[in-house]
Amino acid sequence: MINIGIIGMGRMGTYHYELINNTDGLNAVAVFDKNEKRTPEIKDKCGLDLCMDIDKFLSIEKMDYVVVCTTNESHEALTLKALNAGKNVIVEKACLCTTALFGTGTTHLSVHHGCFGIPLNHRLQSVDG
Repeated sequence: MINIGIIGMGRMGTYHYELINNTDGLNAVAVFDKNEKRTPEIKDKCGLDLCMDIDKFLSIEKMDYVVVCTTNESHEALTLKALNAGKNVIVEKACLCTTALFGTGTTHLSVHHGCFGIPLNHRLQSVDG
């Protein structure tokens, strides 16, 4: 069983939660979101408590992967924070807001020997829906 934590439980976080929840061998174990108003919705939707402290969230030992599903401008900082915490990371595109900073992520990857992925889950979807 691969245990996964989700950062950001908006539209894309919910999409990833449903994929995780419906895939054998995957298990959502924790959710981090800054929007406290989502607490009842998250508890109702997935039965998981909402963690409001990113450091506490990343200290959960049973998490094998973290999926970053926040707004684009926060992807880089959260990805690097998760890699620094020793987590494997899957991040929604766009991974970084500037290509000049991409070297930082790959440097962290080589230091921590973590897994880092950017899913392109809609790459084959037609433009008109």
